[in-house]
Amino acid sequence: MNSSDPGSKDKPEQALPSGAVLHAQFNGILEGFAGDWSTLEDTVARINATKIAEVDLERDGGRFSLLFENTPIPGELVTPEAQQQLLELLATLIAATPAPEAVESTVACKVVHEDGVVETILAVEGGELRPLSRIRDRQTHDALPLEQSKQFASPLQQLGARKGALVALLLLVGFGLMAWQSGYVGKILSRPADELVNDLGHFERLLEVTIVKAWGEYQVTITRGPSYPESPADADRLRVDRKATSELAALDIVAKGDHLYVQLLNDTGKIIESAKAELRPLLDDKEGQVIVRINGHINGHALRLALDRGKAGKD
Repeated sequence: MNSSDPGSKDKPEQALPSGAVLHAQFNGILEGFAGDWSTLEDTVARINATKIAEVDLERDGGRFSLLFENTPIPGELVTPEAQQQLLELLATLIAATPAPEAVESTVACKVVHEDGVVETILAVEGGELRPLSRIRDRQTHDALPLEQSKQFASPLQQLGARKGALVALLLLVGFGLMAWQSGYVGKILSRPADELVNDLGHFERLLEVTIVKAWGEYQVTITRGPSYPESPADADRLRVDRKATSELAALDIVAKGDHLYVQLLNDTGKIIESAKAELRPLLDDKEGQVIVRINGHINGHALRLALDRGKAGKD
């Protein structure tokens, strides 16, 4: 099966890394309406026999759930033949359900080669598998033991619920690679929160920021910083050391409980997305918090506190 997307005609094809596979990791759930249970059991047994995935089958009334364990897969088991067999088995399983179009799936798959990393999500659209992949350079965290990997920490663990993620998996070799950088897929494969650059800009020491990631979305919590002005006199003292107009504007925003913007930037400083944050809750409460949520993105590199929304460019 050649995965292609009419919306990606102008995007260059990506070459699969040529180096040996070091390790792979899959996670998630694929679920739908159950038909012949013995057929499902047989297909799952054959999937497990490929040895590149460990899958559990669960039944809930008239529905089934296929849970891919988040376990390390040695590189020598991730062969092109095994990968193709796995894809074919998943396609067979979906087609065998009473309503293939009702099967739901997202894919979280990370395959680390010596010279690059393939990240794949396998969607199900119209009852058919739709692999969506990207290739990127290998990074420091990719060398970590798989159970310590943050890039693909199980979405189920993050959500605390078995049905928090709907997923089946697939490394693509011989099926064509689709370049993608949009919406749903991009959110899932966005950078872990602790790898984002946290840029407070002119709000340095006035405010503090903590970031957590949950299912492709960053939750940004803003609290008082060590130099937060608790009185007009404090604000006046801080103004003495602030010469630039933008520095004074940042101080006034904090002192008056006005609003600022949280911007998500790529590695060139281009704004991908921004969200408004009202600081009024911090005025009268030393323990006050302002929580802002902003969508993750594949190319997200830094979160910045800014005076204005800025202009988001097409990334």
